Parts: sequence; structure tokens; C-alpha cells
Amino acid sequence: MTSQYTLSAVKRENLGKRASKRYRRDNLVPAEIYGSKENKSVLIDVFELNNQTKDPQFYSNVIDISLDSSKIEVILKDIQRDPEKS
Repeated sequence: MTSQYTLSAVKRENLGKRASKRYRRDNLVPAEIYGSKENKSVLIDVFELNNQTKDPQFYSNVIDISLDSSKIEVILKDIQRDPEKS
């Protein structure tokens, strides 16, 4: 199944609150990909994500995430936003 929404991601090395704050300062959004075998922590570019989320269909379609030369099909489960910045 091909999707019209694609995002590129990078594997997240550091975990925790301090690392997340550093990533957000560098315009990267921390994300989790839940799978049947293992969960993956990834980073997505904030500008690429904001362009995709402008379309309301983004929230209900399959999204292709390219991670380390492989494509993973995901469905958006949850999104958290800062109420002051939204």
C-alpha cells in the first residue's frame, strides 16, 4: 500500500527529558514507533511534520516513514502539543 504522506526519520540515540529538550531546540520532534517486535525511538524534522499536518487527512491515513533505508508504514495514534505554542 502506497501512501501520499511520507516523513523521513533518524534513529534517536539519547533518551530522557534533557535530550528531548535539546532535540526540540534543534527543530527535531521526538517520536515513538510501536511495533510487534520492538519499539523504535526516532526524530522527525519539525518543518517537514508541520507541512504534512496542515492537511486534515494526515491524521487518518497511513504514513510512510523512511528510516535507515527502510520504509515503515504507521498510523498516527497520539499527538501531543504545547497549548501555549499551538
